[in-house]
Amino acid sequence: MLALIAEQAESYPDQGVFRLRMGDVRYDCPQDEGTEVVLTHCNCVISLSGTDGHGSVREFYTAAAKNTNTDIQNPQAPAGSLDTFIPQPSKDRSYGCGSPVKDAAPTMGETVIDLGSGSGVECFLAAREVGPTGRVIGIDMTDDMLALAEASRKEVATDLGYDIVEFRKGFLEKIPVEDASADVVISNCVINLSPDKRTTYLEILRVLKPGGRLIVSDIVTDTPVNGAVAHSSRWRGECLGGAMQQDHLLQMLEDCGFICIRLHKRFPYREVMGNSFYSLTYEARKPILSDNDAPVRVAYRGPYPALVTESGFMLQRGHITTLPESETRSLDESFFVFDDKGVVANIDQEPCCCG
Repeated sequence: MLALIAEQAESYPDQGVFRLRMGDVRYDCPQDEGTEVVLTHCNCVISLSGTDGHGSVREFYTAAAKNTNTDIQNPQAPAGSLDTFIPQPSKDRSYGCGSPVKDAAPTMGETVIDLGSGSGVECFLAAREVGPTGRVIGIDMTDDMLALAEASRKEVATDLGYDIVEFRKGFLEKIPVEDASADVVISNCVINLSPDKRTTYLEILRVLKPGGRLIVSDIVTDTPVNGAVAHSSRWRGECLGGAMQQDHLLQMLEDCGFICIRLHKRFPYREVMGNSFYSLTYEARKPILSDNDAPVRVAYRGPYPALVTESGFMLQRGHITTLPESETRSLDESFFVFDDKGVVANIDQEPCCCG
């Protein structure tokens, strides 16, 4: 287990702090002939999954692409005149838990990436907003969903009068898009399906332009997910098994380097095996750094629970947050500013017994 944790830590070389909670990463043990994996205890940080970590989810959504699954249809899907230009097969298979395009409010000429684009509905809605000078890229790992979305794309292009949507096969943990190419990244109830959410968020940071925004609708909980739900292929496919606790999610966004984190909407979604699940729509931004504006880690000392800087950075008391160096120059002794080794660099402190 320690070897697996060390291997995982090497995947995040640029992070000064590395945290893994139970189940943060789903790991696939090699299936050598005659070799069995025996679980001797239950408090594993890295949980086990089948095939490549995506196998059961891929199978679930392959079936959902062929036949509409009413259990996961989006209760917030647009209706009436808002989606008349989208072909019915895509609308019937519009799975999700929110309306990230509406909350993202993309503007003319922007580039939008939709992670887990499914039948293409969010991409088509975004295409209407960004217009003929914009660009929309949908990413999905399921061949049948990609085929469904591609078939609808041609009709949408004819209806809109321009063709700016493309679909690419890929994984959230390795997004097939160039660095710093997106103004907006959206996702509708898909990041919960990722077996490695931290890598997914770091990939989103990579593809966003400086100052770009992430808007996600996804499922969260307030308490740990019941083990029977977390390890069920059905409940994982229905976006419940992989749901994060809301406070853990927000901390992970901060750890990865996002700023200006904001909650847009939250409403009850489902109740399963004693767990209450909620649909949460949230926003976060990639920092804008100049050539000489290196990221610096700081922590607000108090006395207030939190504060927001003039540039919109929210700092919670005691939480380590990454800021541009220029933002730290005006900070007083209400803050710890850390150097590369994690030592407080802005305040002279008496040495302690361990130093």
